[in-house]
Amino acid sequence: MAYPNTPPTSVVGEETRMLRPVRTLPDLPDPSINRALSRAARKHLGMGDLGAGAMSSFWVNPEEILPQVANPQRMRITGGELRYLRGLAWMGRLIPDPANPRNASSYPYQLALSTGTMDVLSFERVSAPRPLSPAELQIDAATRGDLARQLDDAMNKTREANDLHPPIGEQGIMDAPFGIMTQVNFGDGSKSIAYPIIREGSSRASHALELLGLSADDILYTLSKGATSIRELIESVNKAVRSPGPVPDNELAKARVATVEFILIVGFDPDEGDTPDLGAAVKAKVAQEHINVKTDWKPSDRDATMADDCLASALSSGVITIDEHRWLTGDMPRDEVETLGLAENREDRFAQLIYLFATSEPKVHRAIRQPIAFVLARDTVRAGVQVRRKSKLPLAVELTARELRFGDKKLKVAVDKITKVMASGALIAGKHLTRPSGHDVEDLEEDALAELAEDDGLPGPAGIELALRALYYGAYHGTFRIPRNDLGRNADRRQVHHVLQDMLGTEVGIRQLGRIIEDGRDGDAPVVIDADGEVQNGSDGEPAPLTDDDIRYKLYPRGANGGGGSDDPVESIQLKIRKAVKELHADFDMLEAADSGRAQRDGLPPRRGKYLVEGLEELRQRANNLFMIGLSKATPAELAQLASGAPVHATEGDGEDSDAADDGEQG
Repeated sequence: MAYPNTPPTSVVGEETRMLRPVRTLPDLPDPSINRALSRAARKHLGMGDLGAGAMSSFWVNPEEILPQVANPQRMRITGGELRYLRGLAWMGRLIPDPANPRNASSYPYQLALSTGTMDVLSFERVSAPRPLSPAELQIDAATRGDLARQLDDAMNKTREANDLHPPIGEQGIMDAPFGIMTQVNFGDGSKSIAYPIIREGSSRASHALELLGLSADDILYTLSKGATSIRELIESVNKAVRSPGPVPDNELAKARVATVEFILIVGFDPDEGDTPDLGAAVKAKVAQEHINVKTDWKPSDRDATMADDCLASALSSGVITIDEHRWLTGDMPRDEVETLGLAENREDRFAQLIYLFATSEPKVHRAIRQPIAFVLARDTVRAGVQVRRKSKLPLAVELTARELRFGDKKLKVAVDKITKVMASGALIAGKHLTRPSGHDVEDLEEDALAELAEDDGLPGPAGIELALRALYYGAYHGTFRIPRNDLGRNADRRQVHHVLQDMLGTEVGIRQLGRIIEDGRDGDAPVVIDADGEVQNGSDGEPAPLTDDDIRYKLYPRGANGGGGSDDPVESIQLKIRKAVKELHADFDMLEAADSGRAQRDGLPPRRGKYLVEGLEELRQRANNLFMIGLSKATPAELAQLASGAPVHATEGDGEDSDAADDGEQG
């Protein structure tokens, strides 16, 4: 019943608030109804005993849920239909997501803390969900205490990051959260338990549980077990509501949030063809609620969530092992990484992540691509959904950033700049990218020097690996930087991957990249070397630090590396045009990025745009005429190379092409 002394509205200053009426809470249902619901869940939904028992206990009116079990409601998502039950649930028996993806970039990871100011995490993170039955998922936790500590950490972060308006203490939870039954298995041998874990609505639930005064321990190990604790909560709320005098706001808030309309996902019916499992289907629903629609997620949280999905797909596809998965996600301490022989150097993880997210090797490409394409497709599956390398590489960089965001305070401030440099430079991972070799720096240098003789003008496998490893340390120490837009007409506007490519076009540049790696592994900032590999000293007699200005304006200036010279005037002009096309691509990069992408939003003025399009079209036609003449005189070997399917880009293989085009796959 409504509390009679509660006004329907409240005036605060100039704001009029319409408050939700307060009602008493019902008593717990007859246990026989819970048992009947548990039996029905096992029979019709395929739930196990543990999950079915837990599922039957959190509904306020299980008799209303019972008929839904045999005929669940349905909602359409990409790739199929989710089946679900809907009804009123006890808030104190619903579990917010302990790995809430909204906070994905703010969680501390073992890899970072093992080299930062803290030695270990206060808890070991739970594993990614995986299917258990047609209606359930399962996760692994180290101990019950670890699970509770991670849940408290997640709820605190969620509340800090999200102020809800209107406050749920005044209105209750208006949008029904949804979740799925999840069994938790413990690594220390403790008995498994099952909960309805919220996958969308953790922010609302976290605020509601705070209003109820409930901690992670309370909801995990007290209110979810037996009837005593939940009945005490009911009696406490009802006593306050029935009080004849004024009721404190906090007691009224408890009454409003003690129950909540809840959606429980109980199955997934996929469409025909290659479709995801239940766990991926739930993630797709979360993505449709947030990543594709709302704009309130930080880009780093969005990228971290999608990157985790890609690595989970790589694990389930056999592309990486369990140990590699823990290492790449950042959940493995550095000393364990070294003990298992997964990496010798700090940049090894970055190099491996870039390979996984940029390679066109079919098995790896499909595993990494699948979660991204599934989200991009959304409700209507579009033919030809393309997942581009340029959009995948930031995910690899975000995973790398997990080792940088914690520990050193100065580094935490600079991490956004570091990741932008890494993402720009990583585009050098073009068609010749291979799995990291782990070769010594000297061997990589010699192999990269040999690749200078290749006639396609693109960095080879050794050069790419050398550049990526140098990029890791160069970004970390600020040696490479994003080009600036405010230095006038003569400013160097090359993107970082173009700078790296130009360095790979000279012998001293290759040696300098190798020196960046060696200095970085020693924990030092890079220094300048000469053509003989000797360290150059500054005016103070100390080794001269290598700066972005040195690289861009003194050592490897724009246009200085043309890929080699020629005494043949026709050949020389061809090389000059190739350099000009590279610079034009760099200019377009800057145009699209300038002023937060204003040109991409507003376009070009009509007259200027018409001039540009007509001029480029004329040059394209002239180039095509010369190309067709050369094609008619090509040797069989040259024709075979063209027929190999390797894309040829004016950007000299900067990796911005669609991965789908790389291996003939779309959709």
